[in-house]
This record gives sequence, C-alpha cells and structure tokens, in this order.
Amino acid sequence: MGKPHSSSSLILSSLVVLCCWLLASCEKPAAIPELSPVGINDLELTVDGEPFRFIGANAIYFGFYHEYGYDIEEAIRSARDAGITVMRIYVWLGDAPWGGRAITEYDRVLDIAAKHDMYLIITLTDCCPGDWGPNKETYFEVVPHCDLTNPSGVSSFKQHIKSILNRKNTVNGKIYKDDSTILAWDVANELVLGYFSSSEFSAWLNDVVPYIKELDPHHLVTLGIQDPVANFTDGSHPEMLNIPGLDFFSIHIYPTYKQGQQGALSSDLNALRAHVETYLSFGKPVVLEEFGVGSQRLLRNPNETTLNGWVQAYRDLMDTAFTAGASGAMFWGWGVPETKNVPEWWNTEDHDPTETEFIALISEYKIPPYTLP
Repeated sequence: MGKPHSSSSLILSSLVVLCCWLLASCEKPAAIPELSPVGINDLELTVDGEPFRFIGANAIYFGFYHEYGYDIEEAIRSARDAGITVMRIYVWLGDAPWGGRAITEYDRVLDIAAKHDMYLIITLTDCCPGDWGPNKETYFEVVPHCDLTNPSGVSSFKQHIKSILNRKNTVNGKIYKDDSTILAWDVANELVLGYFSSSEFSAWLNDVVPYIKELDPHHLVTLGIQDPVANFTDGSHPEMLNIPGLDFFSIHIYPTYKQGQQGALSSDLNALRAHVETYLSFGKPVVLEEFGVGSQRLLRNPNETTLNGWVQAYRDLMDTAFTAGASGAMFWGWGVPETKNVPEWWNTEDHDPTETEFIALISEYKIPPYTLP
C-alpha cells in the first residue's frame, strides 16, 4: 500500500495540473507571416517556381507617413486591394540614414506589408540629382555616398548597407536580410551615370554588389537607373550593368505627356520596348521600376476625352513593357506627400475623377501575355 499524500502535496499536484491545463488551452501566439521568396528562372521572376508578373507602385515615404496624417496600414491595404503586389521604399534620403526618421517606422512597414502579402523593394540610397543639387559639386557635397570615386563615401555607404541588412525588426523580430517580404535590395536610386566613366561605374558596382551578396546571399539585388541608355562620360555602355551579382535590371522612364494626347506617343513606346529588349538580351529579367506621364493635377477640369487619353497613356506604357517581356511595372506613386505635383492614389482621400479612373485602371488591368526570346 502506498504512502498517503499530505494535504500540501495534493494542493501542489492540483496546481501543477491546473497550470498545465491552462497552458494547453491557451492559443499559441500567431505565427509571423512569411511570403514565399522571389526567385529567378532565366528571364522571369518567380514565386514558388511559377512566373511572377506584377503591377507595383513607388511609395518612398512609407517610413514617416504619420507626419502627414496618413495611415501606413491603410495605404498598404488599399494598394493590395487595388491589385498592387510590390511596393518600393527608400531607407536613406540625402545625407540622412533612414531619412532622418525613427527606424522603427520602417520595422512597422515591413511587418504590415507581410500581413497583407505585399512584397517590398528596398532602395538603399537616393542619388537622384534633382533632389540633392543643381550641379556636380553641390550634389557630391550633399550626397558623398553617391560619388562612386570617393573612397570615404563608398565606405560610409557600405556601413549603412550593413546596418540595414543586419537590423532586427523591433515589431516581429525578423532580421532584415532574412525577411522574405523583401523582394530585392535596390542598390541606389538614379545614380548620375553622366558624372562617371563606364570603368569608374563598373569598379564601384563590382565592389558594392558583391558586398551586399556576401552579407545577404538570399535576396535579389537590382539597381534603379534613370538613364536606360546608360550614358557615361565615355559613351553609352548598358552592358556595364551586366555583372553576376545584379539579378535583374530596373529601368525608369517618364515620357512627355501633353494634355489632349490620346495615349502615349509611339516614339515613347518604341523606346520603352527597345530598352526592355536590350536588357533582356543580357539574360536577366527586367522591371519597369518607375514610370508615369505626370500628375493628374496637369489636367485642369478634364473633359472625358482628355481624361481617357491620360489614362490610356498609362495603359499603353504597361502594355508595351509587359508584351516586351518585363516582369513588373511600377508607377509613381502611391501616397507621396507632394500633393501639388503627384497624385495620392489610395482609398482614404477624396478622389477627383482622374484618381478614380486611375485606380479603376490598376484594379482591372490584366497583364498581357508575351513570348520571351
């Protein structure tokens, strides 16, 4: 016969059983959302082995929307509802890492994007000349990391890259370089290729891109170029972008559009097709990473004919890019604050007719088929 339990032992046993039952009955914490990584098969981007072709949007100010009274989650949700599956943001503006804003805002963006199945292309720095200086000297004073021949600037840029890729998200605990929400790292936005020789550019690209790949061998890497012809001080050399670590090409095109045109000009469309085909010939996918034909603010009291022509221009550009073989087309922009010049196409604002029509175009657009060479 066993030894009788004392009352204290019975109480202890009962507490243990109760605790176990409570732990078992508690819901497990929600898993952190995971998107399938974006890969490459020949000339196509892929997800889970299937071709991935997408409509995307530039939204470079996501890290501090709250300063303009906007809601990040609503911006992402409404974009996803409109059929947008990729957004592009910046994490360095001018000489200010993280745009001078709280880094945690970018953590929120990544976490919210994952919850809404939204991929992000993260641009590591902005080198657009119109943003940082009217001439070469002023430009390099403001953005020394955009001077490809400045060893100090390149070193500082690498340290910035390292801090981003190794950052631990304070919202969901993911390390940025392990987060599949990130479709790709965009090395720099719109370097001024005309400030450098092709050999200077090549030396820089073959230094920075392998550095990124060493820190993060899993994510894709691209480079957003404003000049698809790749004009350097020694001429046009688009082949200089074709290095092993650069996984796909990203081109930016803004055709001239005049009120009253009925769609994009054939010359603009022919140039776009030629650019896509040129970069595809190097054996890698191509994304039209920035495009647009100007703000709807250009259309003063648009009549139906004028509005239809403006919307048709966007359709023409997307049709041309996709039929030429591009994997994605990303318009400018979704919810940027320069309201006098750039539209804010998302569902929380009071839309004028142009914005309503544009959202309808994006929501209903069917990506046309193409035959890769």
